[in-house]
Amino acid sequence: MKKIIGLISVLLCGVLVFSQNSINIEKEYKKTKIDKKTEQVFVYQNDKLIEKGILVNGKREGVWQSFDDEGRITAEASFAEGKKNGVWLIYDNASLKYVLHYQNDKRVGANDLLVNR
Repeated sequence: MKKIIGLISVLLCGVLVFSQNSINIEKEYKKTKIDKKTEQVFVYQNDKLIEKGILVNGKREGVWQSFDDEGRITAEASFAEGKKNGVWLIYDNASLKYVLHYQNDKRVGANDLLVNR
């Protein structure tokens, strides 16, 4: 189980979730600046939502959401000052599959909901 969770964590951090370099983003759909906060929304070429969240002083803050090309949620991730911090919810076909816990950019816990069923 640790190997599965570790692999998932690596994939999430480097490839699947919240990596602008690994997703072919055709355009940044919306960027609204309000004081030091910036709301960012990224879309696929077909204008469907990829990812949305808030930047504060150029760093991710609060909950960011990621979606697949069918519009289903794939992740909700918490950030504080650009670092992973708090609960990350990972979905498979819009069903909650994993709950990961981060503190200061390090994973401190994980639950595989499929194993616990």
